[in-house]
Amino acid sequence: MRRVVILIVVAMLAAPTYAFQPHPLRAWVQANPQAVDKRAVDEKVARSQARRKAIKGAVVGGLAAGLRAAILRQDIAKATAVGAAAGALAGYIMGKMEDRQLADRGELEQRVGYISSEGFRAEVTNVSCNPCQVKPGEPFSLTVSYWVLAPERNELALSRYLGLAVEGTYIKGYTFDPDPFRISNGGGEFETTFTYTIKDEGTYTVEWLVENDDVQQAKSTEIIVSSAV
Repeated sequence: MRRVVILIVVAMLAAPTYAFQPHPLRAWVQANPQAVDKRAVDEKVARSQARRKAIKGAVVGGLAAGLRAAILRQDIAKATAVGAAAGALAGYIMGKMEDRQLADRGELEQRVGYISSEGFRAEVTNVSCNPCQVKPGEPFSLTVSYWVLAPERNELALSRYLGLAVEGTYIKGYTFDPDPFRISNGGGEFETTFTYTIKDEGTYTVEWLVENDDVQQAKSTEIIVSSAV
């Protein structure tokens, strides 16, 4: 019995410790992999390239749905149309994403009054949509800004998540490559922009989360999708 207790204590001491509990978005993403997409964030994507990817997504989505309908003896034309819409949605998001650095560590330290004795600091300063009221299927842009600072000027690793929720319940999640997002020189400020499309009417909460073992920050905004807009 004494040996069992000792082993349990050793295991507890060896287990990793965290400064906080996992954020609800991250916990949901980990528990619902079937509802999570991983997207590659490009440094710069031309509009023409984004449109080509949207068209490609529509074609692939439509063909896949049509093949499934044929196997199940369903209405192929109807299934193809639905699949094309879903494919276009996924393709357009994938083709219109961009990261850019807003400030390096030195500029950021001076602006926020940071000193290394504070430890790790981070903040999501902006999550905004444009426009924030759209018709179903109408694309809108989403811009998120965030910064992180560490006591030492070493490389930082940060994971980024996007969640879509309705009435407080997550329905869709995204993670992003590269994951983790690596930041040199112990900090900096960044902006990620992308285009998003929602086909069903409703009021949605879009939430952005940045997190590692030392920091956890999130911010959200609302988007209204309605035919009456």
